Amino acid sequence: MIDIFRGSYNDFVVVHTSQSSATSHDFGGLRADTAYSFQLIALLQDGSSVTEHGQARTAS
Repeated sequence: MIDIFRGSYNDFVVVHTSQSSATSHDFGGLRADTAYSFQLIALLQDGSSVTEHGQARTAS
């Protein structure tokens, strides 16, 4: 289930980044969008780790 979730947010980040690229008129804007996407990945990875630990505590 965690792997499916990770695949989903990878798809989301790819779509978000490509849409941002199309709407960004300068490299500075694109660079900011890319940094945001990486921050989003890190945030979701941290969240999934917390969820995994939470599920482990609940199961045990």
